[in-house]
Amino acid sequence: MSRQFFGAQATGAPNDVLNIIRSHVRAMGCGHIVPVVYVERGASSRQFYVFLGVAECLGRQTPNEVRELHERMRYIRGSSSAGFIGPLQGPLSFEEIQSLVDSQEFDTTYSNRIPYRSRWVHDLGDVNDLLDTSDVAATSDPTLTARFDRLLTWLSSAGEGRWETFVHACQSLEICENATAARSVFRRLTLLGHIEASPDGREWMVGPPVLVRLPCYRNRYCWCGQRTEGWLNRLRVFGEVEQQNQLGSLAPSRVTIEFSDAVRAKIAADAEGLRFEWQEQPLCDVLVDHLFDLKGWQRSLESINGLTDLHTVERWEGQIFVRDTSFFIRNGRYHGQSGLYRVTRGEGQRQSCLVFYFDEQEQRLLRGDWYGLRFLALRQAGHRCHATWQRRDGDHGTLLLPASERWPMIYEKALVLASGFLPHHLSGRNLLCYQDVPYRTAEVLASKLGVELQVQEAR
Repeated sequence: MSRQFFGAQATGAPNDVLNIIRSHVRAMGCGHIVPVVYVERGASSRQFYVFLGVAECLGRQTPNEVRELHERMRYIRGSSSAGFIGPLQGPLSFEEIQSLVDSQEFDTTYSNRIPYRSRWVHDLGDVNDLLDTSDVAATSDPTLTARFDRLLTWLSSAGEGRWETFVHACQSLEICENATAARSVFRRLTLLGHIEASPDGREWMVGPPVLVRLPCYRNRYCWCGQRTEGWLNRLRVFGEVEQQNQLGSLAPSRVTIEFSDAVRAKIAADAEGLRFEWQEQPLCDVLVDHLFDLKGWQRSLESINGLTDLHTVERWEGQIFVRDTSFFIRNGRYHGQSGLYRVTRGEGQRQSCLVFYFDEQEQRLLRGDWYGLRFLALRQAGHRCHATWQRRDGDHGTLLLPASERWPMIYEKALVLASGFLPHHLSGRNLLCYQDVPYRTAEVLASKLGVELQVQEAR
C-alpha cells in the first residue's frame, strides 16, 4: 500500500520541530510506523505545516501511534516555543501535498544534527555539486601542502561533522575562501579515499586509517583515511615512508610505505600499529569488480520528488546552460527531453538553483555529482566518449581522458586510488592524465561506462 500522510500545523523553528518529532518517534519506538516527515515549502519560525508519512494506513483510520505523537507534540507547546497547534488532517496522498512541501523528506530515526535545508542552493552550496573549479598548476607549494595536511589532521580528530563545519575548517586554514571552493576540496579528498559524504550531502565522515596496496608496486602501500602526525611518525619507525606533494599542492600529501615481512611483524606486534587496516587487494580492483555499468549507476541515483515553483529553466548544451522553455510540469508529470538541467527560482539575493538530470522515460529527476550527471547526459544523447591508455611498463600505464568527458566520481575514484595521486591537466591538449593505472582497470571501467578505449604503446 502506498504511503499516506497526516498534516499538522506547527509553530517554532523548523529544526526544533523536526528534532522534537524525532525524539518522540525514537522514544515511542514507532519509526516503522512514521518513517518520514515532510516540511512545508519555505517554512519559517512562525507557523507552517508538517506532514507525517505513514508506512501503511488502513482505510481512513488514524494509527494510534500518530495520535499519540500528535498529542505529545501539542503538550510540548505548553512548555516551549515549538510544537503542534490545531487538529490532525488526513490521511492524505502524496499527490495532495506535493505542491505544498519541500522536495526533501526527513528520516524520523536519523541524527538530530541534520538540519532542515532546502535542496535549492544558495551561497552555502550543495556538496552534490562537486565541481572541481581549480586550475592545477604544474608546480607544488610545500606551504599549501602543509595546510592541507593540517586539514586532514583536524578532520581525523573530529571524525565527522556537518558540511558547514568542513567549509569553516577550510576557511580557517586559508585553503579556500567560500563554500564553492570548499566543494572542490571535498571532491579531491573523496577521490583520495580520505572522506565521504552522507547520502543527503549534509554531513561528512572521515574514513578509518587504511594501508592500501598499490597495484603497480608489489610491496608499496598508500595511506588512506584518518591521518595524524603522531601516527605518521610511528609509521616511520616501522619502515621506509615516502611523503610526496600532490601536483599543484591541492590536497594532502601522498604517504606510502614499503613493506616487507619484517615490517609487517613489527606493526602486528605494536599497539599503535594495530590502528591500521590492511587492504591487500588494491582498492581500484575492488571498486572495478563491484561498480555498476552506467545504467545501473543511473538507477542508483537519488530522485527528487515534488519539484514545483520553477522560475527559469536551463538545459546543458555541451559547454554552457541555455534557456529552455520546453521543460514544464503539468498534472504531476514532467514534460521535456532528457538531459542535464538547471532550474532557478526567486530574484536577486533570494535566487536559488537546483541541478539535476531529467530521465523523461522513467519520469525521474536525478541528483548526483556534477561530472557524473554531465557524463550521463553526454552518453544518453549518443555522444561517443573515448579514452586512451598509454602503456608504460608491462600491464601498467597512463590513462588520458578528455576533460569535457570526465567520468562520474565513483569511477574516477578507482583511477585515483590506483596511484594515490590526483589527475593532472594537460592544458595544451585539454586532457586529464591518471598515472599508474593497470590496463584491466582502464578496460573494465571503460566497458561499464560505454567509453571507447584506445591503447598506445610507449614511445
